[in-house]
Amino acid sequence: MISERRKIIPFSFIILLISLVVCTGVAPPKSGDSSLSCHDLGYTEALLCSTCADFEEFVGDNEFIDECKRCCSKESQNSAFPHIKEFIDKKSGDYKKLSVRYESGSNPKLVLKDNEGKEETLSIDSWKTENLEEYLKENNL
Repeated sequence: MISERRKIIPFSFIILLISLVVCTGVAPPKSGDSSLSCHDLGYTEALLCSTCADFEEFVGDNEFIDECKRCCSKESQNSAFPHIKEFIDKKSGDYKKLSVRYESGSNPKLVLKDNEGKEETLSIDSWKTENLEEYLKENNL
């Protein structure tokens, strides 16, 4: 019994030592280490600066916000869907039942919900401002 215990103690010590070496080898970098790339920090090229602004509103970590702002890309002023952007900017406030939600990387769509909560989704990426207005008026939205 004592002989087994003497074997276990050195074995346990070796495991503890290996664990310590492994853990220090993969320890997170110090917060002041600015040599890490945005990719190393977990950010992709798709990160928009507006996302950082959203994070800033809800997250109190200034270091995280600074990293986010350093790694983000400004939104293009040339919208991929200029007619939809025009509608949102100039006309969406006229429709009380309409709410606008931005989803990064998603094409524009209109999600209609009935009184029972059933949803119907329409792709509106090719719609012009006039088409969207007409559709909303015809459906009393």
